[in-house]
Amino acid sequence: MANLQIDDRTKQQAEELFNRLGLTVDVAVNIFLTQSIREQAIPFSLKLTDNEIFYSKTNVDHILRGVRQFEENRGQIHELIEVD
Repeated sequence: MANLQIDDRTKQQAEELFNRLGLTVDVAVNIFLTQSIREQAIPFSLKLTDNEIFYSKTNVDHILRGVRQFEENRGQIHELIEVD
């Protein structure tokens, strides 16, 4: 893996950060890859934003299933319960 495509702004910000940490981008990438191999995973949490989770295929399918059931008079109306 000789070349990575990184947009200029991201590369500049990464270089500034890693320089402050006493690292080069190459060393930082090697640390990331080595840690990934050790953990057999991405070494940090990957999360979707609330909006991305809400509009996920699974959630949208669930909502549409409920709408179909309601339209077929098979739905149930519940009172809204607010929680903190």
